[in-house]
Amino acid sequence: MRIAQVLLISLLVLYGRPAYSGWVSLGGNESAGLTIYVDPSTMSRKGDQVTISILYDFKTPQSKEGDISFLSATMLREYDCAKEHTRLLTVTNYSGEMGNGQIVSNKNFDQPEWAPVGPLESGTIANDLWTLACR
Repeated sequence: MRIAQVLLISLLVLYGRPAYSGWVSLGGNESAGLTIYVDPSTMSRKGDQVTISILYDFKTPQSKEGDISFLSATMLREYDCAKEHTRLLTVTNYSGEMGNGQIVSNKNFDQPEWAPVGPLESGTIANDLWTLACR
């Protein structure tokens, strides 16, 4: 593991708000009622590709097509650090907070398309996730 990555994980563990079973807060959007967590222990690296588990926790119910309502969602995201691309591998929505309650929907992407990470502005969740995975 690179020194910068070890330092970032250490900072997340020391200063992030610990949640349930390994989830560490990356912050979020208070006005939207959203907090985003990662589980650094689930990070997996194969060459330039890194997968990481992410948890989106909402204060108010969110809805999807088909009248599905959920309070949290877990995602498995993969990054190609050399090409600066990302793709979503799985999404699971839960009726309760912090990945608890019933699973209300689950989607596995068999052959997800890679997409450019895009501009990585300092202080954004996208930048924090990219830094955690690739730096």
